[in-house]
Amino acid sequence: MADKYKGIATKIIDNVGGEQNVKSVVHCATRLRFVLKDESKANKEVLQDIDKVMSVVQAGGQYQVVIGAEVNDVFSSIEANFNVNNKEAKDSNESDTPSKKSLSGLLAVIASFFTPYIGVLTGAGIIMALVMTLEMYGVISDKSLTYVMLTALSTGIFKFLPLFIAVTAADAFKTNRFIALAIAAAMVFPLTDALGELTFAPFGYTIYFDKYGGAVVPTILAIWVTAYVERFFKRWIPKAAQIVLVPFATLIVAGSLAFLFIGPLGTFVGEMISKGYSSAYGLSPMIAGAVLGGVFQLLVVFGMHWAILPIAMINVNTQGYDTILPVMFMAVYGQVAAVAGMVARLKGNDRSIAVSALIPGFFGITEPALYGVNLKYKRPFIIGLIAAAVGGGIVSFFEVKIFAFTPILNPLFYPLFIGKDSNFAALLVASAITIVIAFIGALFFGLPKPKKAEPVPAVTTPENVVPVANVSDSTITSPLTGELIPLKDVNDPVFSAEIMGKGFAVVPTEGVVTAPVDGEIVILYGTQHAIGIKSTIGLEVLIHIGINTVELNGECFTMTTETGATVKRGDVLGSFDIAGIKEKGYDTTTMVIVTNTADYTDFTYAKENGQVKMNEEVVTVK
Repeated sequence: MADKYKGIATKIIDNVGGEQNVKSVVHCATRLRFVLKDESKANKEVLQDIDKVMSVVQAGGQYQVVIGAEVNDVFSSIEANFNVNNKEAKDSNESDTPSKKSLSGLLAVIASFFTPYIGVLTGAGIIMALVMTLEMYGVISDKSLTYVMLTALSTGIFKFLPLFIAVTAADAFKTNRFIALAIAAAMVFPLTDALGELTFAPFGYTIYFDKYGGAVVPTILAIWVTAYVERFFKRWIPKAAQIVLVPFATLIVAGSLAFLFIGPLGTFVGEMISKGYSSAYGLSPMIAGAVLGGVFQLLVVFGMHWAILPIAMINVNTQGYDTILPVMFMAVYGQVAAVAGMVARLKGNDRSIAVSALIPGFFGITEPALYGVNLKYKRPFIIGLIAAAVGGGIVSFFEVKIFAFTPILNPLFYPLFIGKDSNFAALLVASAITIVIAFIGALFFGLPKPKKAEPVPAVTTPENVVPVANVSDSTITSPLTGELIPLKDVNDPVFSAEIMGKGFAVVPTEGVVTAPVDGEIVILYGTQHAIGIKSTIGLEVLIHIGINTVELNGECFTMTTETGATVKRGDVLGSFDIAGIKEKGYDTTTMVIVTNTADYTDFTYAKENGQVKMNEEVVTVK
């Protein structure tokens, strides 16, 4: 399908100084918000003459291009056609250092590296679990063509996950994709070659060359280091020789660091955890099970769970049973049940991802759940860890055993837990408790609650609210209680100049917003600061709560409506925390704009200023 906004997007990017001048761009209800490297390179006069552009505003460190109702379409075209928002390394000679992330956002950063290929990760996970189940129940033989082919198709992405991570990490850290791929390929190469069986100890600790298949954090760290190494050599190697010598030097230095220090550090930490678990289990099975259950999926994220699995395999081979895998089973249930709880909380594409993660999750593949949902929102991940800790403590306390080794666990493998001195009933109870804790926890606490708005009862009592007037469909009532002011007095040039359209503004004294017309909610922005309503007669009304409040990212707002909802004049749409918005330094003035003003010839105001109550008549259009 042709992109009808591409021409507009191209003109805008050209006149903000080109894509190389764009640090980032986001959008709110009405405008594109650019952060430019050099605002002097932007051509404001030309931008204002571009079709669809209503105005240009420079404020708060942002270069704002006002579009209006079609801002989302223009933004999508910009993202599709230009390298903005670090979608790719924009300039191989760029001297900026890689983006720094806060420690608190580490899990979200890791999850972001998987977003582009979460679909194929999910599909491969389903195939893997299916083929293992069919083989276990004798439907197919492990020597058959079907088994070998499906195993290769499903296992490849997990074994060579570093190659996929290399691409997304290279884009995020602004380094060359192909150098990053070469480093990642070197890390997984020993998996395919006998060299991986060799070990060395040049610094007194053992270096294993076959530990990095599926390793997440070692790969990310390796590419992060690669970015700095590449930038260093670009500064010192003459440009004429960079095409060969920069990759050569970067591979030598960054690759050596990856093999000699980054990888061994991850292996060491994993081994210490394994030894710690074995010692702890001997002292207190319940504590050991709770600790392992609580951290196992975290180990999966860091690629260190492979240090635990060999212990389980050895236990089965030497003792005929193992007590570690039952705990891992609870860890699987914790994350998958948390995703199930999130399904009820999420909407749109995020909900679709959560639903798709449940399918491989049932078969014991947690990566889609981890990287697609739980790590992204953090809370469900932590809730899943807590639930797994409880379940892990229970199965260890009752000495639940498994009598065969398998790296993946799901309900179809329950028969493996039935045997001498294994408390199968305890496994079922632990499974149920883990699922309930994770599901209910994610359902009620998986998403943070926005700050409470001012008490709703104070604005819904008869003395504070004017009853919904019996007015014509062409009348717009006030969605708020507060001080009515003309748009010209609003402290924002886009609204005060009526660039977005005619209307009015209210400085609210109570934090509840209602529908000013009968109609349909056509848009509710994710930041919840702006609501678009199309009335039954075609009026397109935008309620924009506060000035620049898009920057709050939804904090201080609690909307109870949703896109597509049918509303009546006076219906409560949601609430917002006036004090909280002011404390963060934002103006709470709320604009009510008719964005299709050109369709109407006359605006008759019942009142233009003074105190106004919710649902009170303000303006009628013709």
